[in-house]
Amino acid sequence: MSGPASLNEFQQNLASRMRDAAAAPVAGTVLGLRSGNRNWLMRLEEAGEILAVPDIVTVPLTQAWYLGLANVRGNLVSVIDFALWAESRSTPRSAECRVVLLGDRFRCRAALLVQRLLGIKDPHRMLVQEKAVVDARTAAAAWVGATYQDEGGETWTELDVSALVRDDAFLEAAL
Repeated sequence: MSGPASLNEFQQNLASRMRDAAAAPVAGTVLGLRSGNRNWLMRLEEAGEILAVPDIVTVPLTQAWYLGLANVRGNLVSVIDFALWAESRSTPRSAECRVVLLGDRFRCRAALLVQRLLGIKDPHRMLVQEKAVVDARTAAAAWVGATYQDEGGETWTELDVSALVRDDAFLEAAL
């Protein structure tokens, strides 16, 4: 009976390939973003959808970095000016601005307004530097990860969205 033996071989081969794929370094798995004076790296699995900036309704008595609520296909999403949050400087509005929704796994319907997208980046081809110091407020922030330098000399700072959505200050949008 070659049927069951073939099925067992197929399952073993599939399991082996999945283990190998999980162990292999994955190239180009981060999204490059420009926000404020920095280039940021966001893991693709932490990002959700990327949109042009939708209409945003302001919410009274909230922090300046909390821009308000946007309707994304019938769902209300909190929009945060990431440059204002991270560097205390507003994102200049232009046609290149984008809203990056945070991944569904975070269960916090939020999005980051960024100056522009810089494409898929491969951190494995960059040199790791010391931890970034964006400013005094974020020097010890858990959501600021490693700093990298690419082949062109550009500096990139890793954004840990998992840590960002657990940051008490980020969760406290009210004044």
